[in-house]
Amino acid sequence: KINIMNESKELLEATVKGLEEKIGQLNMDLKDKQRECENLIEYQEEFRLEYVGVCQQRDDLQRRYESANG
Repeated sequence: KINIMNESKELLEATVKGLEEKIGQLNMDLKDKQRECENLIEYQEEFRLEYVGVCQQRDDLQRRYESANG
């Protein structure tokens, strides 16, 4: 009976250790994904600012064209 308890204890310890390792890996994966999301948000903001700038240039050119050909 003691042998079975020892085997059960060892199996539980191995299971816990495996789960702890898996949790550690999942946490690292989560941090990587969070960094990816942060990078995407930064790129999105950069793209938005660039788009706004292009729209302003377009509007300026349109006004100049209309003034010149008014």
